[in-house]
Amino acid sequence: MTMPRTLAFAGALLLLQASVASAQVHEGKTIVTARLVADVDRVQPGTLFTAGVHLSVAPGWHVYWENPGDTALPIQVAWQLPAGATASVLRWPEPARYQEDGGITVFGYERETLLLSAISLPTAASGGSLVVKAKADWLVCEKLCIPGDAALTLTLPLGEPSPSTEAAVIGAFAAKVPKAGAAAGVTIAQALVRRSGGRSTFTLEIDAGGRRVVRFFPRTIEGFTIDHGKIAVRGATVEFSAEPDDESATARRLSGVVVTDRGSFDVATSLTSGAAIEPPDTADVVSAPSPDPTDPAAETDASPAASAAPTPPADDWLARDFTTSGSTHLPIGMLLLFAALGGLLLNIMPCVLPVISLKILGFVHQAGHDPRRTRFLGVMFAGGVIVSFWILVAAIAGLRAAGEQIGWGFQFQSPAFVLAMSVIVLVFAMSLFGAFEISGPVLSGAAAGGQGPGGAFAHGMLATVLATPCTAPFLGTAIGFAFTQSLAVLLLAFTAAAVGLALPYLLLSWNPRWIGWMPRPGAWMIRFKQAMGFVLLATVVWLLSVLGAQLGPEGVVWSLVFLVTVAFAVWMIGQVPHGASRSARAGWHVAGLIIVVGGYVWTMESELRWREPVADASVETPTDGIRWERFSLADLQQ
Repeated sequence: MTMPRTLAFAGALLLLQASVASAQVHEGKTIVTARLVADVDRVQPGTLFTAGVHLSVAPGWHVYWENPGDTALPIQVAWQLPAGATASVLRWPEPARYQEDGGITVFGYERETLLLSAISLPTAASGGSLVVKAKADWLVCEKLCIPGDAALTLTLPLGEPSPSTEAAVIGAFAAKVPKAGAAAGVTIAQALVRRSGGRSTFTLEIDAGGRRVVRFFPRTIEGFTIDHGKIAVRGATVEFSAEPDDESATARRLSGVVVTDRGSFDVATSLTSGAAIEPPDTADVVSAPSPDPTDPAAETDASPAASAAPTPPADDWLARDFTTSGSTHLPIGMLLLFAALGGLLLNIMPCVLPVISLKILGFVHQAGHDPRRTRFLGVMFAGGVIVSFWILVAAIAGLRAAGEQIGWGFQFQSPAFVLAMSVIVLVFAMSLFGAFEISGPVLSGAAAGGQGPGGAFAHGMLATVLATPCTAPFLGTAIGFAFTQSLAVLLLAFTAAAVGLALPYLLLSWNPRWIGWMPRPGAWMIRFKQAMGFVLLATVVWLLSVLGAQLGPEGVVWSLVFLVTVAFAVWMIGQVPHGASRSARAGWHVAGLIIVVGGYVWTMESELRWREPVADASVETPTDGIRWERFSLADLQQ
């Protein structure tokens, strides 16, 4: 073939494959450009390929996700395919969240987005090419909103497929599409619907498989109007409210996108109603995870029994108003086995790493000591773990009796608790650095590796407190089910998890030969202890990240200032000479306490005012946005 013919043939292929772009123009400027793209340059009958509608959006403008938020319209794509060809459901990249004037919260995309579908071709095709068409509609907004649409066409020649020039772009946006949550171990472990004052509050316990939940984007709930501006994420708990369109509205299913520190995931659950509600404004309904067969996030077929879950006994005051969907019964033996295995696996989760390091230091101290003492300290550590789990059960029972519904790690939803834990862990770290020594009958030996019984017991309690924001394999299933059961079952499940968490240390303390390989105590232990201090400081950083999700960036800054005052007070107390009198020591301690209290009042109460609600730090607030009013047919008819 001669060069001119080669160039002509190549040009013809490009023209065949080319998708004609459609531009939306406003005041002489292009604000949206729409294209139809594919990941291959040729297609074969009987195969699959990926096609998508690509929208390029001018700076300052944005288009909307499948759930656009409080108002606006989502992008819509209607495929027009050859006979016998089919398209999958539309796949949406993870959206962003924006706050617009008037308190309007919306979900959408700036600059560009690409909505994808898998196209399945019939086994037979006529002609030398395949024509794919799509009708796209959207609403693009800046200071005003303008609807746009485009009729797009893509012609692909028949032949051996190879990656197209758009394959890289499609691959980049495909990576932004939330993954199936069930396959990745990210599920809605528990869903609660609370009705009060004509509104429904949805509380979701997310089992993120050890990931940190950052945001949640709900899809629309049929028959309800969601208040998207008040979607709160606290640890692994997501909470938002919605107003029913009429009094008979019932939420049947719920789905959305969970954004974590390691990707985003599609999750879904079916919601079932429990016993008769008297009165209706105080009803609580819980749903255990049940994949929705109509949702793309579902990975398994729903059980036929999902719509007819049994109601707990009427005399079970803790389980009243609860019901489960899907698998409605977990044998007690399997429940305890899962809880124990989950507790055992908690030992390798990042939350418990600081306590593991302290216990390692404790075993180093105990090497060569009286085996009976080593066993006693192991029992004390296990006792601290089990007692603290029982305290959690008592707290859960009390909160339930007061009308609250909570889940695993509920205490980390409180900024006050997270800040208190940050102070405690910081104090432990300062002690490991040698700034001062923790003394007293309860914490004796705690900072030095738990040599004393009180220190071993305290480490067990600290291990439990730090473990609760983590989930481990098996634990989410066991605890999620236990939360829907009676107090006795919940107590058994928590006890089994506590035994699993403490078991490795109990076995090590009971078998001194297993720790005989550890080196003898020496000067190296000082350096090791200081290194463990940095592990605890890393835990403080993690706790501050949890606090940042609750109080925002400013809350993290002022919390850091407060922690600096705590560190200074602790260091100052540590400088008291050992030979000082009791009154002198008391004076230094009182001075340190005054510094801590003064630092707290200045930073947290005066400057931060952390008791007041704060805006979500993840929301972007433009300087000039859209002024919206909620749609009202009555207002329109006036």
